[in-house]
Amino acid sequence: MEVLSNNLANVSTPGYKRDRLAFKEILGTRLANAQGTPPPSASSFTAVAANQVDFSQGPLKRTDSPLDVALEGPGFVTVKHPQQGVVFSRGGALTITPKGELALAQGGHLVLDDKRKPIKVDPRAGTVIIGRDGTLTQAGNPVGKIHLVEFAQPGALERLGGTLYKGPLQQASPAKATGVRAGFIEKPNVNAVRGVTTMISASRAYEALHRVIGTFREVDSAAARIASER
Repeated sequence: MEVLSNNLANVSTPGYKRDRLAFKEILGTRLANAQGTPPPSASSFTAVAANQVDFSQGPLKRTDSPLDVALEGPGFVTVKHPQQGVVFSRGGALTITPKGELALAQGGHLVLDDKRKPIKVDPRAGTVIIGRDGTLTQAGNPVGKIHLVEFAQPGALERLGGTLYKGPLQQASPAKATGVRAGFIEKPNVNAVRGVTTMISASRAYEALHRVIGTFREVDSAAARIASER
C-alpha cells in the first residue's frame, strides 16, 4: 500500500519511474511435536524480496518550452547534488540560474557536461536550443553539451527521491541509445487507473486476511477454553 500510494502521489511528476515490489516464497519448517516427531510438511508464506524501480519509457508530453527536455531511451542526465555529488536524473523542466548555469527546475541541481562541470549560458544571448544529442546552442554557436549516460544495470541505481538516482560512476558510460527531445517532458510511467484498482484490490485482500486471522484466533481461544474445562 505504501508503494502504491507513493506511485500515485507522483502521477504528475515529470520523469518519475514507478516502484514495484518483488516477492519471494519463504518455507518455514513446522515445529516438531512433544515427542520430537518431524512435522509432516513445511509452512509457506511470502515476503518482500526487493523494491525495484521500473525504468520503462514513459509517454512524452509536448510543452514547446525550449528548456524542457525529455529523454527517449534508457539514459540519464548528469547533475550535481549538494550532498551526494554527481547523481542522475531523467530530465524534465530546466531553468537558468542568476549565474547563467543550467539547472533542474525542481531542486535547482546543476546540469553537468562530460567533464562534470556546470553548463553555463548567457541569458542575454538569446534562446537556448537543445539538440538531439544534448548540445546547447545560442545564436548558432555551441555553448555546452549535456552529459548523457547509460547503465548496463540500471536496477543497481538507488533512488534519492523523486527523479534523482545515485549509482557507481565507474558503471556510467556515455549514452549511445538515448536522445533528447527539447520542448517535451516525459510523463511518469504510472497508470493512475490501474494503480487505484490495484490499491483497492490490495486493501480488500488485507481486510479479508485480517478477518481470517481473527477467525483463527477465535477458534484457538474456543479450543483452549474447552480443553481447560475438561
